[in-house]
Amino acid sequence: MGLFTQTPKAWQDTQLDNTDRQAMEQLVSYAPPHIPTDATWIIPENESKDSSKPTTNPTWADFLGNVVVVQSWSNTDARSRQIIGATNKAIARTTTPEDVVLIQIHTPKGIPSLNKYQSKYPIQAPTILDSTGELCNAFGFYTDPTNVVIDRNGAVQYVGLGMKGLIDAVDSLLATPYNHKVKVEQFTPSEVQAESPVQYPIFSDKFGRATNWQGKQAPEFYIEEWLSPPVDVQNRVRVIEFWATWCAPCRKSIPHLNEWNKHFDDAVAFVSVSNESKSKVEEFMKNTPMEYGVAVDTKAKMKKTISCSAIPLALVISSDGVVRWQGNPHRLSRKTIQQVLSADMGETVLTTRGRWDLSETAKPKK
Repeated sequence: MGLFTQTPKAWQDTQLDNTDRQAMEQLVSYAPPHIPTDATWIIPENESKDSSKPTTNPTWADFLGNVVVVQSWSNTDARSRQIIGATNKAIARTTTPEDVVLIQIHTPKGIPSLNKYQSKYPIQAPTILDSTGELCNAFGFYTDPTNVVIDRNGAVQYVGLGMKGLIDAVDSLLATPYNHKVKVEQFTPSEVQAESPVQYPIFSDKFGRATNWQGKQAPEFYIEEWLSPPVDVQNRVRVIEFWATWCAPCRKSIPHLNEWNKHFDDAVAFVSVSNESKSKVEEFMKNTPMEYGVAVDTKAKMKKTISCSAIPLALVISSDGVVRWQGNPHRLSRKTIQQVLSADMGETVLTTRGRWDLSETAKPKK
């Protein structure tokens, strides 16, 4: 077994979910999870022509003697796309980049759109397509892009690094020569289920034409007049939507809001706010049932506060006043609202290692 190393706090990616970090830290000093023999790889053309590289699908044994960076990512995630480029640049800044191997693992999220992405932005490093989430679960990777660093002897030594930390970690491992006598044990995960808190949903990267308020205290709730019975939004989960009667996409959202309001009942408050006149909205409501909170704010006070320049736009806010999701309500799902509500109530779920649901390809666990 290799020497156990603790990833220094100064090297860590502060945006990484703690659940992921804890799962990844269990791998430290052990060999990385086996790559499935039937794994789908993308090998860049320049790599496949390199006679020093494996001619068949690689295994970890092929990289002994090198420091290996394993980076998870998804082509549909903006931060992932940035990190892929940053990781290549970080490796280039290490003391001997020729002794560093980058292996990318594409998470199940976004694999159907990868071909289209790759036609514009060719993949530069050997990449495993983990369509089921099995390999990601073994590493502890979820939707946050993250990494593990493997030493020359084939043992995981550092996990969940920021870019500056990645350079320092790789340099520290490059300074230690390969020792073929070192035998690294395989990590065996526990099969025991444990309870863990329900997490708030991952922030949407399509938060609409407005300031991104996700993770921040929501602006003060303000309306001029209720056109429905008043709805109490204090100290409870609420969905606030900005809309208008003339907006076709807004009108299409109404049946969904009616359905969700009925489903969640008193557990979640739903309020739609228009900056149109009271008479305009009341006339519209005569022919269109809106079975949830409806109000007007003709001065668009809240809308201006969040710099909303396009509707419809929805904010999902937890009882502590923090915006947990923001975007077009057509992208909002009942599952996301339920996740906010469950996390808000402090509910727990039984979990095993890894958070990808292996029973449904490319879908996170519910």
